[in-house]
Amino acid sequence: QASWEQRLKVSVTGFAATTAKVNGVYAQAGMHESRPFYQNPEGGFFMYCSGKTKWCIAPELGAEDPQAWAYFQPPADVEGQVRVKVPRLAPDGEWEVNLAYASGKVMVSKPEPVEEAFPNKEVLEAFNGLVGQRVVDQRSLVAALQWIAANVLEVKTVPPGLNDGAMQLVGPDSDSIRTVVSRVPGSTLLAKANAPIPPPSLRQKALDIAKDFVPIVYEKLGGDAIFGEAAKFQEIVDDVLGGMPMTVRLQALVHAYEFAHLKDRPYRDPEDVAIAFAKLCLLDRAAETTSRLTLGNVIGLIDEVLAAKRDDNVGQQAELYRAGKISVLNRLYTEWQVTPSEEELSRLHYFSVTTQLTTLLLIEREVERYWAKVSGSTRGEAERAAAMREYLVFEKLLLRHLSNDDPKVSEELENESRKHCEMFELARVRKSVSDVLRKLKTQYGWSP
Repeated sequence: QASWEQRLKVSVTGFAATTAKVNGVYAQAGMHESRPFYQNPEGGFFMYCSGKTKWCIAPELGAEDPQAWAYFQPPADVEGQVRVKVPRLAPDGEWEVNLAYASGKVMVSKPEPVEEAFPNKEVLEAFNGLVGQRVVDQRSLVAALQWIAANVLEVKTVPPGLNDGAMQLVGPDSDSIRTVVSRVPGSTLLAKANAPIPPPSLRQKALDIAKDFVPIVYEKLGGDAIFGEAAKFQEIVDDVLGGMPMTVRLQALVHAYEFAHLKDRPYRDPEDVAIAFAKLCLLDRAAETTSRLTLGNVIGLIDEVLAAKRDDNVGQQAELYRAGKISVLNRLYTEWQVTPSEEELSRLHYFSVTTQLTTLLLIEREVERYWAKVSGSTRGEAERAAAMREYLVFEKLLLRHLSNDDPKVSEELENESRKHCEMFELARVRKSVSDVLRKLKTQYGWSP
């Protein structure tokens, strides 16, 4: 099938003695019998090649010759002359009208592109202008290009108006892309930009793994008790996520699966699920996903989920890390009254469970250090409580760590006690310390 930039359109004029909207612009809409077909969106008429022998205009795609309102057929072969083949594209010139439906002299124009190739002159000038601007503008350009690339390479049907969409992304009033840049480290943007284009085999793997993963997410979210039947959940996935790049679609499913581990039956009904998916499709969130993750990255996240369902070393380790993550979140709630929202947790689910656990342990330790600092500098309980309330905003804490990809940060945490502890071991130690302190307070009324 022709790529989007090769889509063509033709103009039809001359139909008379009819109220039907047969005249007008017909744009290439797909393939029929190995040849492109065209559609007039205003009147609902189609232009197509029938049986590879004649071109027809009819109200139904593939209608038999008698139902065609007009047709074009090359002259019959004449002995001793070169055979005239039926054109692969809609032939221009005069077509024969079917007097049973209309009259007139029907003319079809030469095919021409539906829209300018991407990038057109205006878009290219806008891109070149950003290259010489501030670093934040250059990063905005990189994020915008990655979003456009995902919408070309990872979808079934490329959306129309790429040039207009690009101008909206990089225009002065585009806050969504600037929001993405404020959340994604520059090194992450550049690493994603330098990643190879996903080959067809990887895109096919993504489609295959989605088919396997959707039933797993369905069961984890409550199955028949919530949706009534699996087809209802599949319908939500297709309707809400179907037009998104595959990276966004798969990451939304990963988030739903991980969120269901943190909260039993997190969604009351199918509408709640649809709303949650729709929020992840908003431009700032979807573009953040395509700026952080390659298609290979998100397939890796699903492989990790599938490994957790296997009773082997890899699966058992993944479940242990997930249990550690849940333990840290519980401590943040019980000890600091920090309750992350689903939107905030969805950003955590961009990463493997190992990275999720590391990030939460870093946040927990940062809170403890800040509390120690505030306790030593404030004058009273009320002042200390006010300072902690202002500080304990999970979104700010999370974004600070998601925007910092310096490996030294986690190394310092692992070696803080002057004895190296792997991240999972550190999580177990901190949980044990928390359990002991809680027992001391419960049984003896004492806390340090």
